[in-house]
Amino acid sequence: MYRGRFAPSPTGALHFGSMVTAVASYLEAKANQGKWLLRIEDIDTTRTQTNAVNDILYGLERFGLYWDEAITYQTQRIALYESALATLGEHVYPCSCTRKQLLRDTGIAQGAFGYIYIGRCRQGMLVANKPRFSYRLKTHNAPICVHDSLQGKL
Repeated sequence: MYRGRFAPSPTGALHFGSMVTAVASYLEAKANQGKWLLRIEDIDTTRTQTNAVNDILYGLERFGLYWDEAITYQTQRIALYESALATLGEHVYPCSCTRKQLLRDTGIAQGAFGYIYIGRCRQGMLVANKPRFSYRLKTHNAPICVHDSLQGKL
């Protein structure tokens, strides 16, 4: 069964672009006799706004967009994410780079689909014991190709 989803961040009310995305994913799910799911991306607690989830739900309902299963919240799935991360094991590494650093660094290398992360933290994080960091997938230096059902070979 086809399962489409919309995953807004509760950092404020839905804006036009988010609503377009919601409508598109809803229509795609329904056109494929599938289910439309709603996942609230509330994991960034520093940016989450108190009433934003209610505002988002209200906005979706006003446009007739009703989800088919219980809403999932990322903060309620931390154990699942930690388990998946443990499964990846040595295939990932922590990165303490800030968005500002990445924007500054990535200007060096640009690929067909945007800037390329240069692997600054691959051999170890620059800031040890930093409370907030991301995990990056260890890859080889050869180009990675995937097949997308809509866009073909990428």
